[in-house]
Amino acid sequence: MYKIILIDLDDTIFDFKSGEKNALKESFDKYSLEFNENIYNEYSKINEYYFQEYSKDVMTREEFHFNRFSKILKYLKSDINPVEINKLYMDNLSLQCEFVSGAYELISELSKNYILCVASNGKYDVQIKRLKKASIYDFFDNIYVSSKIGFNKPNEKFFEAIFNDYPNYSKNNFVIIGDRLDSDIIGGINSGIDTIWFNKDNKISNIKPKYSFNTLDEIRRKMAK
Repeated sequence: MYKIILIDLDDTIFDFKSGEKNALKESFDKYSLEFNENIYNEYSKINEYYFQEYSKDVMTREEFHFNRFSKILKYLKSDINPVEINKLYMDNLSLQCEFVSGAYELISELSKNYILCVASNGKYDVQIKRLKKASIYDFFDNIYVSSKIGFNKPNEKFFEAIFNDYPNYSKNNFVIIGDRLDSDIIGGINSGIDTIWFNKDNKISNIKPKYSFNTLDEIRRKMAK
């Protein structure tokens, strides 16, 4: 039934929290800004708020990036240029590619029997660098990233761009694996394809994916042929 697997990157394949924290600390150190757990938590809340706005197409990626650093710099009472520190942060982030447990095994095994495609709301050049640095770029047939497509998950136009590249396949042949209900799972459901929720925190939700697993190893076993 399934021929093409769409896979989210951040917090599904790559440990985004770890990468984000490392990249942020390196960026703050460069500007001699204080960095500790409380500041990181404050940034995370700010970033999540603006990411949600960006994902709903309320603001552009550039506005999202500017606003999150403008807000945290105001919190730190710093007059550093938000654009400059964001650029440094994105450069540092592109070097962060620590795997979620079981991620490499999942990709390497599934690539033997399925067409694998990245489906990410990240920034294209950052994701490409991370995929290559992690030596998993060649496992994927196509890399679909919102900054390149022009629409974010869960927007159906994001998924339409993928379907258009595979005209000989029906939606029954697609499935998406991702950790976020608000983008991966809702996007897949609204686009008419099956969904696999990587529910690593064992959350309860009214949104019902086709499948839900707590580990990538469970997903790998489920999809093994």
